[in-house]
Amino acid sequence: MHTKQLIICFALTLVGTSALSAKENRCGWIQNPTPGNYWLDDGEGSWILMTQGSEIEPLGMENMPDFTTGEFVKTNGYYGYACGCIEAETERSGDFGDSFLGRISAIYAVKQLPIGQCRADKALLMAKNGGRDRLVVIDAGDPLSHREISTLAVTPE
Repeated sequence: MHTKQLIICFALTLVGTSALSAKENRCGWIQNPTPGNYWLDDGEGSWILMTQGSEIEPLGMENMPDFTTGEFVKTNGYYGYACGCIEAETERSGDFGDSFLGRISAIYAVKQLPIGQCRADKALLMAKNGGRDRLVVIDAGDPLSHREISTLAVTPE
């Protein structure tokens, strides 16, 4: 009888663990500014996919398409950004500094979207700063540079 209880507990643990790492769809700016550096800026914040020199990369990185075959903005030779959605698993963590919410740990599918769709999405202008919502006005010459020109407080509606 004791063995049966252990098996049931183990099975419930596995079910609970799989719920914590559920797939989610995250859409926004998919950035590849330099070799080996990828992140996603969505309506919630920024998520690291991989960084140059790190051995950590999400499972399924091979699912990332060649964004240059669709609408793609070059900012540095062959590198730049695109608009898209990633079906992924994420891990929230403060280990990546104040600029990132965490990392994307697994990529299941990626869909590239028209650049205009991200430009029209007001949620992509929102960022979190110490728990306070803010609207970041960024350099129009390089809209994804993360260089803030000014910051305005946002009042919830």
